[in-house]
Amino acid sequence: MWAGLGPAITLAVVWAAAAWATQLKPTAPPIFTGRPFVVAWDVPTQDCGPRLKVPLDLKAFDVQASPNEGFVNQNITIFYHDRLGLYPRFSSVGRSVHGGVPQNGSLWAHLKMLQEHVEHYIRTQEPAGLAVIDWEDWRPVWVRNWQDKDIYRQSSRQLVAVRHPDWPSDRVVKQAQYEFEFAARQFMLETLRFVKAVRPRHLWGFYLFPDCYNHDYVQNWETYTGRCPDVEVSRNDQLAWLWAESTALFPSVYLDETLASSTHGRNFVSFRVQEALRVAHTHHPNHALPVYVFTRPTYSRKLTGLSEMDLISTIGESAALGAAGVILWGDAGYTTSTVSLEPPCAMAVHLLPIYALFLTLLDKTQGSRSPMVPNQPFTTIWNANTQWCLEKYGVDVDVSVFDVVANPGQTFRGPDMTIFYSYQLGTYPYYTSAGEPVFGGLPQNASLDTHLAHSFQDILAAIPASDFSGLAVIDWEAWRPRWAFNWDAKDIYRQRSRSLVQAQHPDWPAPWVEAAARDQFQEAAQAWMAGTLKLGQALRPRGLWGFYGFPDCYNYDFLSPNYTGQCPPGICAQNDQLGWLWGQSRALYPSIYMPTELEGTGKGQVYVRHRVGEAFRVAVGAGDPDLPVLPYAQIFYDGTNRSLPLDELEHSLGESAAQGAAGVVLWVSWENTRTKESCQAIKEYVDTTLGPFVLNVTSGALLCSQALCSGHGRCARRPSHPEALLILNPTSFSIQPTPGGGPLTLQGALSLEDRMQMAVEFKCRCYRGWKGAWCEKQGTW
Repeated sequence: MWAGLGPAITLAVVWAAAAWATQLKPTAPPIFTGRPFVVAWDVPTQDCGPRLKVPLDLKAFDVQASPNEGFVNQNITIFYHDRLGLYPRFSSVGRSVHGGVPQNGSLWAHLKMLQEHVEHYIRTQEPAGLAVIDWEDWRPVWVRNWQDKDIYRQSSRQLVAVRHPDWPSDRVVKQAQYEFEFAARQFMLETLRFVKAVRPRHLWGFYLFPDCYNHDYVQNWETYTGRCPDVEVSRNDQLAWLWAESTALFPSVYLDETLASSTHGRNFVSFRVQEALRVAHTHHPNHALPVYVFTRPTYSRKLTGLSEMDLISTIGESAALGAAGVILWGDAGYTTSTVSLEPPCAMAVHLLPIYALFLTLLDKTQGSRSPMVPNQPFTTIWNANTQWCLEKYGVDVDVSVFDVVANPGQTFRGPDMTIFYSYQLGTYPYYTSAGEPVFGGLPQNASLDTHLAHSFQDILAAIPASDFSGLAVIDWEAWRPRWAFNWDAKDIYRQRSRSLVQAQHPDWPAPWVEAAARDQFQEAAQAWMAGTLKLGQALRPRGLWGFYGFPDCYNYDFLSPNYTGQCPPGICAQNDQLGWLWGQSRALYPSIYMPTELEGTGKGQVYVRHRVGEAFRVAVGAGDPDLPVLPYAQIFYDGTNRSLPLDELEHSLGESAAQGAAGVVLWVSWENTRTKESCQAIKEYVDTTLGPFVLNVTSGALLCSQALCSGHGRCARRPSHPEALLILNPTSFSIQPTPGGGPLTLQGALSLEDRMQMAVEFKCRCYRGWKGAWCEKQGTW
């Protein structure tokens, strides 16, 4: 599967480009938003909302415009042949218009009309924008007028032959070429000079210049490299006069469906953009021209939206190579065809969420994964709707007195944390308990594009703040992305995957069906999970995105007489196959819900130890030991209303803190807040047991960070001391309520003995940007 590879390749190119960026000439600064790379939407979708009730929020694009007649004073203006002067050409039926060939047209009459036309479409000097002249009927280099453009060579030869009937054919051709190229040059040069004088702050250039003419993929598919033929590179250099007068270049990378989702497609785009950048860099002595790449949101001969891979091949490749931006263009034919306005609207909905992925590639920088709460290395997050207790029963569960991050109203969504259940994010495919498919049932039988389009809106609705920096947890539990993990009730996903392959290949033996079903399921599951994470990170890049329950250790063999809590054989190897998930996650959220089977057994600590330890192991294996680990915990034994005693809090919250977790998410089910009695039980538990313990363990983590890690890292237990916890020494500290019923307060100070014990039992896990045994040195990893 390409999922996960495309952005990585693009970023690799970005980083490689940065290495030689110092050798490049300076270029014009961004003219729109100050962004180094601009993505413009120039498609006639303005009627999608009012006429078809398809609302499009195009704010994700830096520039929005429409090529339709009647839209003026836009940031992008395209001057087609009928919108700018008296462009000489032949109609599709061979009729001469304004002289047909440039040497037979009136340059003076043409120039006289330019000011009126420019001022009609660009009515003010400010703001600056892009001004593109789209003259495609003939090309200024004689030899490039082939096929249907050969009429310009024929007509040019005829003009010379009429004047000089006695000339031999070779002399006629030579003179015709000279006259044509000279007139073509004058028309293009003088037009550029004139329009620049009328609107000098705009960036002017001709659409499709330079061209690479690397269209030989049909004839030479097996050997196609995408390279521009040497002769065409040489011909582009003959147009130095055009590059010298242009203030921007506008090459085109429209993709034919033949190139869909292929390496050839990326190569086709890459060499076309590279040729434009070469021209931009070599034909001005002191600066390079900005390059804005024209592409389409659909394939060039159909209204089928570009695949995510091809969006990377066009937008992503252009950005990685150093273009100033891309212009997503669609013509009025989109809205006048027999299929009405639906295609551009549907295509736009398809495109928007996938385009958003590129925001991450272009803008995201690696920041320090410091504590969620400043100066608090271990944070407890309250993820419960106990506001219901207050509103329904008048029971005030006041978690704010503790070091707990609570959303306003203590709901499941807010500025600190948002959890997306399967029905709240996109169109997650699954089977009901009755075996009925929902949204296709299987990930390989469902539309990822449709899911991303819906998810785009769902994320914006759930997290309206663009600077959201809290926890963003996706809770998908119907199926697991590894085939081997779908046992018991989840085996339906393996059964239906086999049936899908068997229906397609009824003659295949069982081993072939099994292998194909497994591969199809796992590849699709990866695309769905990784793609959803990428979208979330693109829209809310500062959020800590991850999946609830991942990684899992599956250490449920509690009845074993020699239970150690370790992950069973083979589980770690399967988790290693999910490297794409750990690499795409911005936090890990393993579950440490305490099973009822462990109640009173004393095995809770080893159960939690290996589940949290597995999260740290996969983070290191994914090359990111700094990945925050935030286990999900409950205050009750799982599936009951029996609250955890103090020793189980030590086994869960305490164990997590001791391993160096960034915090713990405390989750309370709706079932536990349904009655007044249950609400009162939660309040009493928080007041008497949970609150004091939270203050104890968070204070212990903070004091250890300050004492051992210079305040620039978390304390993590040394392997040689597996039972050590960050619990404060009761002889040095006490927790007392504030007189008058105020919040609990911590009294005391670390003794020399406390500090020495911490140094023996713990080591430092430095925050990003710090290093050294005590995190005392600032620097990069």
